[in-house]
Amino acid sequence: MCPVFRGDYVAFKSYILEFLGDRPKGMSLDRIENDGDYVHGNLKWSTSPEQCRNRRSSKLTVEDVLEIKWLLSFGEYKQVDIVRDFNISKMTISDINMGKTHRTINI
Repeated sequence: MCPVFRGDYVAFKSYILEFLGDRPKGMSLDRIENDGDYVHGNLKWSTSPEQCRNRRSSKLTVEDVLEIKWLLSFGEYKQVDIVRDFNISKMTISDINMGKTHRTINI
């Protein structure tokens, strides 16, 4: 949190409203650069799936998921190769393939 806003929720809320506007339906405040603070230039409104992809624990980028989905749809790339190339588990590949995760990313 920017030192100016620490302990001053009203000032922080006023800042958000001025620079980002009212919160759009289905969105919440997110940081563009996850390791950065809640400061000007590092804030945006995001959907829940976008915020999940922005977590430190997320290993896959949107581009990674698109490539994995394309490789799976092409049918000539083995899951064991995807596991190796992307350093992810077979379960993650299965979840992507079955639409259990990353549903909003389409090829």
